[in-house]
Amino acid sequence: MHSTAVVAAKTQFTLKDAFDCADEEPRILELLPGIILYQPTMIKNLRRDLALNVQIQKSIELMLEEKLDFFFGIPAADCLKQARIIKKISEYKSCRDKTKNLNIRVSELDLVRLTGLARLQQKSKSDVIRDLLNGAV
Repeated sequence: MHSTAVVAAKTQFTLKDAFDCADEEPRILELLPGIILYQPTMIKNLRRDLALNVQIQKSIELMLEEKLDFFFGIPAADCLKQARIIKKISEYKSCRDKTKNLNIRVSELDLVRLTGLARLQQKSKSDVIRDLLNGAV
């Protein structure tokens, strides 16, 4: 069922919450290293909890060095894959930039050129226009 009225809450959780929930849904632990590394503000009292449970921090360090096979029963390779995805999402530039929408009229030929440049540079059309305005192209 799809509803536009449902909005995700921006509430923090604790490490204890994550481990308690992992009893029911173990895949939560697959996301935990990525959240700790790239979205630490999602976790309430993270520094304090990591100081109390050094094993988690050491496990993540070993996982990054590819010296760990399992993170609390979850294959470390799966955790690393999710961590890379979380990192990519957290670094997504357009989420942080304050931008405005602009609707412009262009000719069919200009649209083809813009689309071609975007494909060639593997960028969005907006990024290509920004580059052109900044003299990068």
